[in-house]
Amino acid sequence: MSQVETATQLKDHITAVTESLSQLRSNFQNSITTNSINTPDSIQRANVNNPIEEIPKLSSLLSAHTTKLGLIFKPPISKTTYNACKIEIDSLIKYSILLLSLLYQIQKDKNIYSSLFANELSYEGLSIIEVNLILLNNLNELVDIEEEVTTTTTTTTTTDQRLSSVGLVWDACEKLSKTCKNGSSGVLRSKLKLTNKLVVDALDELKEWLENPIVGGGFDFDDNDIFGLNNKDENLKSNEEEDEKADESVIEFGKIWSTKIQMIKLLISLLDKSIPASKYTVKYSKGLDLFNDSCLKINEHVDDIVACTVYDADVKNGESAGKLLNKEAIQVLELVRKINNNDEKKCKWLDSWKIKYEECYTI
Repeated sequence: MSQVETATQLKDHITAVTESLSQLRSNFQNSITTNSINTPDSIQRANVNNPIEEIPKLSSLLSAHTTKLGLIFKPPISKTTYNACKIEIDSLIKYSILLLSLLYQIQKDKNIYSSLFANELSYEGLSIIEVNLILLNNLNELVDIEEEVTTTTTTTTTTDQRLSSVGLVWDACEKLSKTCKNGSSGVLRSKLKLTNKLVVDALDELKEWLENPIVGGGFDFDDNDIFGLNNKDENLKSNEEEDEKADESVIEFGKIWSTKIQMIKLLISLLDKSIPASKYTVKYSKGLDLFNDSCLKINEHVDDIVACTVYDADVKNGESAGKLLNKEAIQVLELVRKINNNDEKKCKWLDSWKIKYEECYTI
Protein backbone atom coordinates (compact mmCIF):
# COMPACT_ATOMS: atom_id res chain seq x y z
CA MET A 1 0.00 0.00 0.00
CA SER A 2 1.81 3.10 -1.28
CA GLN A 3 -0.75 5.72 -0.23
CA VAL A 4 -3.49 5.80 2.38
CA GLU A 5 -6.41 8.14 1.91
CA THR A 6 -9.06 6.82 4.26
CA ALA A 7 -9.29 5.89 7.94
CA THR A 8 -10.04 2.30 6.96
CA GLN A 9 -6.90 2.06 4.84
CA LEU A 10 -4.79 3.50 7.66
CA LYS A 11 -6.27 1.09 10.20
CA ASP A 12 -5.73 -1.85 7.86
CA HIS A 13 -2.12 -0.81 7.37
CA ILE A 14 -1.50 -0.51 11.10
CA THR A 15 -3.12 -3.92 11.66
CA ALA A 16 -0.95 -5.55 8.99
CA VAL A 17 2.22 -3.95 10.36
CA THR A 18 1.30 -4.99 13.90
CA GLU A 19 0.78 -8.61 12.84
CA SER A 20 4.09 -8.63 10.99
CA LEU A 21 6.00 -7.15 13.94
CA SER A 22 4.30 -9.58 16.31
CA GLN A 23 5.51 -12.50 14.21
CA LEU A 24 9.05 -11.13 14.16
CA ARG A 25 8.88 -10.80 17.93
CA SER A 26 7.79 -14.42 18.31
CA ASN A 27 10.52 -15.65 15.97
CA PHE A 28 13.22 -13.79 17.85
CA GLN A 29 11.95 -14.89 21.24
CA ASN A 30 11.99 -18.48 20.03
CA SER A 31 15.57 -18.10 18.77
CA ILE A 32 16.67 -16.99 22.25
CA THR A 33 14.81 -19.81 23.97
CA THR A 34 16.15 -22.49 21.64
CA ASN A 35 19.59 -20.89 21.34
CA SER A 36 19.19 -20.93 17.55
CA ILE A 37 21.30 -18.69 15.33
CA ASN A 38 18.95 -19.01 12.34
CA THR A 39 17.08 -15.93 11.19
CA PRO A 40 13.62 -15.93 9.57
CA ASP A 41 13.29 -15.23 5.84
CA SER A 42 11.71 -11.86 6.59
CA ILE A 43 14.82 -10.49 8.30
CA GLN A 44 18.52 -10.46 7.53
CA ARG A 45 21.09 -10.79 10.28
CA ALA A 46 23.35 -7.75 10.50
CA ASN A 47 27.07 -7.99 9.92
CA VAL A 48 28.53 -4.75 11.24
CA ASN A 49 31.90 -4.22 12.90
CA ASN A 50 30.55 -2.95 16.21
CA PRO A 51 26.85 -3.71 16.83
CA ILE A 52 27.15 -2.46 20.42
CA GLU A 53 27.76 1.05 19.06
CA GLU A 54 24.95 0.80 16.50
CA ILE A 55 22.20 -0.29 18.91
CA PRO A 56 22.06 3.03 20.85
CA LYS A 57 21.80 4.88 17.54
CA LEU A 58 18.77 2.80 16.58
CA SER A 59 17.30 3.29 20.04
CA SER A 60 17.53 7.06 19.53
CA LEU A 61 15.87 6.81 16.12
CA LEU A 62 13.08 4.67 17.54
CA SER A 63 12.51 7.19 20.33
CA ALA A 64 12.42 10.04 17.81
CA HIS A 65 9.90 8.35 15.53
CA THR A 66 7.80 7.38 18.53
CA THR A 67 7.68 11.06 19.49
CA LYS A 68 6.55 11.97 15.96
CA LEU A 69 3.85 9.30 16.10
CA GLY A 70 2.64 10.68 19.41
CA LEU A 71 2.32 14.13 17.85
CA ILE A 72 0.83 13.19 14.51
CA PHE A 73 -1.75 10.83 16.01
CA LYS A 74 -3.20 13.46 18.32
CA PRO A 75 -6.98 13.10 17.90
CA PRO A 76 -8.86 14.02 15.89
CA ILE A 77 -6.50 12.89 13.12
CA SER A 78 -6.87 14.97 10.00
CA LYS A 79 -7.43 13.08 6.76
CA THR A 80 -4.64 15.10 5.21
CA THR A 81 -2.17 13.51 7.60
CA TYR A 82 -3.15 9.86 7.02
CA ASN A 83 -0.26 9.28 4.66
CA ALA A 84 2.18 11.02 6.99
CA CYS A 85 0.95 8.68 9.75
CA LYS A 86 1.69 5.71 7.52
CA ILE A 87 5.19 6.97 6.72
CA GLU A 88 6.06 7.37 10.40
CA ILE A 89 4.69 3.92 11.23
CA ASP A 90 6.76 2.40 8.43
CA SER A 91 9.85 4.15 9.79
CA LEU A 92 9.16 2.76 13.25
CA ILE A 93 8.91 -0.75 11.84
CA LYS A 94 12.01 -0.32 9.69
CA TYR A 95 14.15 0.64 12.67
CA SER A 96 12.59 -2.11 14.78
CA ILE A 97 13.63 -4.67 12.16
CA LEU A 98 17.15 -3.19 12.00
CA LEU A 99 17.36 -3.50 15.79
CA LEU A 100 16.37 -7.16 15.61
CA SER A 101 18.93 -7.79 12.88
CA LEU A 102 21.68 -6.42 15.15
CA LEU A 103 20.45 -8.54 18.05
CA TYR A 104 20.50 -11.61 15.81
CA GLN A 105 24.16 -10.83 15.05
CA ILE A 106 24.98 -10.54 18.75
CA GLN A 107 23.16 -13.79 19.48
CA LYS A 108 25.21 -15.50 16.77
CA ASP A 109 28.42 -14.10 18.28
CA LYS A 110 27.66 -14.98 21.91
CA ASN A 111 31.14 -16.38 22.29
CA ILE A 112 32.48 -12.85 21.68
CA TYR A 113 29.93 -10.87 23.69
CA SER A 114 29.12 -13.52 26.36
CA SER A 115 25.77 -15.25 26.78
CA LEU A 116 25.07 -13.04 29.78
CA PHE A 117 25.37 -9.80 27.81
CA ALA A 118 23.81 -11.11 24.58
CA ASN A 119 20.73 -12.38 26.40
CA GLU A 120 20.35 -9.18 28.42
CA LEU A 121 20.45 -7.09 25.25
CA SER A 122 18.07 -9.46 23.48
CA TYR A 123 15.43 -9.40 26.21
CA GLU A 124 15.65 -5.62 26.45
CA GLY A 125 15.31 -5.44 22.67
CA LEU A 126 12.24 -7.65 22.92
CA SER A 127 10.82 -5.22 25.46
CA ILE A 128 11.10 -2.45 22.86
CA ILE A 129 9.23 -4.57 20.34
CA GLU A 130 6.57 -5.35 22.96
CA VAL A 131 5.93 -1.68 23.76
CA ASN A 132 5.95 -0.84 20.05
CA LEU A 133 3.10 -3.32 19.64
CA ILE A 134 1.23 -1.65 22.51
CA LEU A 135 1.80 1.72 20.86
CA LEU A 136 0.53 0.50 17.49
CA ASN A 137 -2.64 -0.95 19.02
CA ASN A 138 -3.32 2.32 20.83
CA LEU A 139 -2.72 4.37 17.69
CA ASN A 140 -5.09 2.17 15.74
CA GLU A 141 -7.86 2.96 18.20
CA LEU A 142 -7.24 6.70 17.83
CA VAL A 143 -7.90 6.63 14.07
CA ASP A 144 -11.62 6.19 14.76
CA ILE A 145 -11.85 9.47 16.68
CA GLU A 146 -13.08 11.82 13.98
CA GLU A 147 -14.31 14.74 16.06
CA GLU A 148 -12.70 16.77 18.79
CA VAL A 149 -13.66 15.12 22.06
CA THR A 150 -15.29 17.39 24.57
CA THR A 151 -15.76 15.33 27.72
CA THR A 152 -12.91 15.40 30.20
CA THR A 153 -13.02 11.62 30.73
CA THR A 154 -12.74 10.77 27.03
CA THR A 155 -10.02 13.35 26.45
CA THR A 156 -7.97 12.05 29.36
CA THR A 157 -8.36 8.43 28.27
CA THR A 158 -7.29 8.96 24.67
CA THR A 159 -4.40 11.23 25.64
CA ASP A 160 -3.20 8.83 28.33
CA GLN A 161 -3.22 5.89 25.92
CA ARG A 162 -1.16 7.75 23.37
CA LEU A 163 1.29 9.43 25.74
CA SER A 164 1.77 6.49 28.10
CA SER A 165 2.65 4.10 25.27
CA VAL A 166 5.08 6.70 23.85
CA GLY A 167 6.65 6.94 27.30
CA LEU A 168 6.99 3.17 27.50
CA VAL A 169 8.95 3.12 24.27
CA TRP A 170 11.21 5.94 25.48
CA ASP A 171 11.96 4.08 28.72
CA ALA A 172 12.68 0.78 26.95
CA CYS A 173 14.99 2.46 24.43
CA GLU A 174 16.84 4.34 27.17
CA LYS A 175 17.32 1.14 29.15
CA LEU A 176 18.78 -0.68 26.14
CA SER A 177 21.14 2.20 25.37
CA LYS A 178 22.28 2.28 29.00
CA THR A 179 23.00 -1.46 28.95
CA CYS A 180 25.13 -1.04 25.83
CA LYS A 181 27.03 1.78 27.50
CA ASN A 182 27.63 -0.25 30.68
CA GLY A 183 28.78 -3.24 28.65
CA SER A 184 29.01 -6.87 29.65
CA SER A 185 30.87 -6.05 32.87
CA GLY A 186 28.07 -3.67 33.83
CA VAL A 187 25.48 -6.41 33.36
CA LEU A 188 27.54 -8.73 35.56
CA ARG A 189 27.76 -6.05 38.26
CA SER A 190 23.97 -5.69 38.27
CA LYS A 191 23.61 -9.48 38.59
CA LEU A 192 26.06 -9.45 41.50
CA LYS A 193 23.93 -6.86 43.31
CA LEU A 194 20.93 -9.17 42.96
CA THR A 195 22.96 -12.17 44.17
CA ASN A 196 24.18 -10.15 47.14
CA LYS A 197 20.62 -9.19 48.07
CA LEU A 198 19.48 -12.82 47.93
CA VAL A 199 22.42 -13.96 50.05
CA VAL A 200 21.67 -11.21 52.59
CA ASP A 201 18.01 -12.29 52.75
CA ALA A 202 19.01 -15.92 53.35
CA LEU A 203 21.56 -14.91 56.00
CA ASP A 204 19.00 -12.76 57.81
CA GLU A 205 16.57 -15.67 57.82
CA LEU A 206 19.21 -17.98 59.33
CA LYS A 207 20.22 -15.44 61.99
CA GLU A 208 16.61 -14.88 62.95
CA TRP A 209 16.09 -18.62 63.34
CA LEU A 210 19.20 -18.96 65.51
CA GLU A 211 17.66 -16.50 67.96
CA ASN A 212 14.79 -18.97 68.41
CA PRO A 213 15.84 -22.31 66.85
CA ILE A 214 12.51 -24.10 66.52
CA VAL A 215 12.11 -27.30 64.52
CA GLY A 216 10.73 -26.51 61.08
CA GLY A 217 11.32 -22.80 61.56
CA GLY A 218 8.23 -22.60 63.74
CA PHE A 219 5.98 -23.64 60.86
CA ASP A 220 3.87 -26.80 60.91
CA PHE A 221 2.83 -27.49 57.34
CA ASP A 222 0.12 -29.97 56.44
CA ASP A 223 0.64 -31.27 52.90
CA ASN A 224 -3.13 -31.65 52.54
CA ASP A 225 -3.90 -28.19 53.91
CA ILE A 226 -0.96 -25.93 53.10
CA PHE A 227 -2.97 -22.77 53.80
CA GLY A 228 -4.19 -23.97 57.19
CA LEU A 229 -7.87 -23.51 56.32
CA ASN A 230 -9.03 -26.76 57.94
CA ASN A 231 -8.91 -28.14 61.47
CA LYS A 232 -8.93 -24.71 63.14
CA ASP A 233 -9.37 -26.23 66.60
CA GLU A 234 -6.32 -28.43 66.10
CA ASN A 235 -4.30 -25.44 64.93
CA LEU A 236 -5.28 -23.45 67.99
CA LYS A 237 -4.34 -26.36 70.19
CA SER A 238 -0.95 -26.80 68.51
CA ASN A 239 -0.21 -23.08 68.81
CA GLU A 240 -0.78 -23.28 72.54
CA GLU A 241 1.68 -26.14 72.86
CA GLU A 242 5.36 -25.41 73.37
CA ASP A 243 7.35 -25.48 70.12
CA GLU A 244 10.04 -28.13 69.89
CA LYS A 245 13.57 -26.78 70.05
CA ALA A 246 15.92 -27.93 67.29
CA ASP A 247 18.61 -30.50 68.03
CA GLU A 248 21.93 -29.09 69.23
CA SER A 249 23.75 -30.53 66.20
CA VAL A 250 21.45 -28.57 63.88
CA ILE A 251 21.88 -25.40 65.90
CA GLU A 252 25.66 -25.78 65.86
CA PHE A 253 25.58 -26.36 62.12
CA GLY A 254 23.50 -23.18 61.70
CA LYS A 255 25.98 -21.15 63.77
CA ILE A 256 28.91 -22.39 61.69
CA TRP A 257 27.23 -21.48 58.44
CA SER A 258 25.94 -18.18 59.73
CA THR A 259 29.60 -17.16 60.02
CA LYS A 260 30.61 -18.64 56.68
CA ILE A 261 27.65 -17.16 54.79
CA GLN A 262 28.63 -13.80 56.29
CA MET A 263 31.97 -14.29 54.55
CA ILE A 264 30.21 -15.27 51.32
CA LYS A 265 28.23 -12.03 51.56
CA LEU A 266 31.51 -10.14 51.93
CA LEU A 267 32.95 -11.95 48.91
CA ILE A 268 30.00 -11.05 46.67
CA SER A 269 30.06 -7.41 47.78
CA LEU A 270 33.80 -7.09 47.04
CA LEU A 271 33.69 -8.75 43.63
CA ASP A 272 32.36 -5.57 42.01
CA LYS A 273 35.78 -3.94 42.45
CA SER A 274 37.50 -6.80 40.68
CA ILE A 275 35.45 -6.88 37.49
CA PRO A 276 37.54 -5.32 34.71
CA ALA A 277 36.20 -3.12 31.93
CA SER A 278 34.22 -4.88 29.21
CA LYS A 279 36.21 -6.71 26.56
CA TYR A 280 34.55 -8.40 23.64
CA THR A 281 36.88 -11.34 23.22
CA VAL A 282 36.24 -15.05 23.44
CA LYS A 283 38.52 -15.49 26.45
CA TYR A 284 37.06 -12.63 28.49
CA SER A 285 33.44 -13.46 27.64
CA LYS A 286 33.87 -17.13 28.51
CA GLY A 287 35.28 -16.13 31.90
CA LEU A 288 32.39 -13.71 32.41
CA ASP A 289 29.80 -16.42 31.76
CA LEU A 290 31.55 -18.88 34.07
CA PHE A 291 31.75 -16.14 36.70
CA ASN A 292 28.02 -15.48 36.44
CA ASP A 293 27.20 -19.20 36.55
CA SER A 294 29.26 -19.66 39.71
CA CYS A 295 27.55 -16.73 41.42
CA LEU A 296 24.14 -18.21 40.58
CA LYS A 297 25.24 -21.53 42.07
CA ILE A 298 26.53 -19.79 45.19
CA ASN A 299 23.09 -18.29 45.75
CA GLU A 300 21.48 -21.69 45.17
CA HIS A 301 23.79 -23.45 47.64
CA VAL A 302 23.27 -20.75 50.28
CA ASP A 303 19.51 -21.25 49.99
CA ASP A 304 19.95 -25.01 50.31
CA ILE A 305 22.05 -24.66 53.48
CA VAL A 306 19.50 -22.36 55.09
CA ALA A 307 16.59 -24.61 54.11
CA CYS A 308 18.36 -27.71 55.46
CA THR A 309 18.99 -25.92 58.74
CA VAL A 310 15.82 -23.93 59.36
CA TYR A 311 13.12 -26.13 57.83
CA ASP A 312 14.47 -29.66 57.37
CA ALA A 313 16.86 -30.08 60.32
CA ASP A 314 18.94 -32.09 57.84
CA VAL A 315 22.61 -31.64 58.70
CA LYS A 316 23.76 -34.35 56.28
CA ASN A 317 22.28 -32.65 53.20
CA GLY A 318 23.30 -29.30 54.63
CA GLU A 319 26.91 -30.46 54.75
CA SER A 320 26.66 -31.61 51.13
CA ALA A 321 25.35 -28.17 50.12
CA GLY A 322 28.16 -26.61 52.15
CA LYS A 323 30.82 -28.54 50.29
CA LEU A 324 29.32 -27.40 46.99
CA LEU A 325 29.29 -23.81 48.22
CA ASN A 326 32.95 -24.05 49.26
CA LYS A 327 33.80 -25.38 45.81
CA GLU A 328 31.97 -22.57 43.99
CA ALA A 329 33.52 -19.91 46.22
CA ILE A 330 37.02 -21.14 45.33
CA GLN A 331 35.97 -21.31 41.67
CA VAL A 332 34.94 -17.65 41.80
CA LEU A 333 38.33 -16.68 43.23
CA GLU A 334 40.08 -18.49 40.38
CA LEU A 335 37.85 -16.86 37.78
CA VAL A 336 38.52 -13.40 39.21
CA ARG A 337 42.23 -14.03 38.74
CA LYS A 338 41.77 -15.23 35.18
CA ILE A 339 39.63 -12.37 33.93
CA ASN A 340 42.08 -9.92 35.52
CA ASN A 341 45.13 -11.72 34.09
CA ASN A 342 46.40 -12.20 37.68
CA ASP A 343 46.67 -8.44 38.18
CA GLU A 344 47.99 -8.20 41.74
CA LYS A 345 46.24 -4.89 42.44
CA LYS A 346 42.83 -6.39 41.72
CA CYS A 347 43.51 -9.85 43.11
CA LYS A 348 45.52 -9.22 46.29
CA TRP A 349 42.43 -9.23 48.52
CA LEU A 350 41.40 -12.69 47.30
CA ASP A 351 44.10 -14.44 49.36
CA SER A 352 43.11 -12.54 52.49
CA TRP A 353 39.47 -13.47 52.02
CA LYS A 354 40.30 -17.14 51.42
CA ILE A 355 42.37 -17.33 54.62
CA LYS A 356 39.57 -15.74 56.66
CA TYR A 357 36.98 -18.04 55.07
CA GLU A 358 39.01 -21.15 55.84
CA GLU A 359 39.49 -19.95 59.42
CA CYS A 360 35.77 -20.39 59.84
CA TYR A 361 34.88 -23.92 60.80
CA THR A 362 35.77 -26.62 58.29
CA ILE A 363 32.77 -28.54 57.06
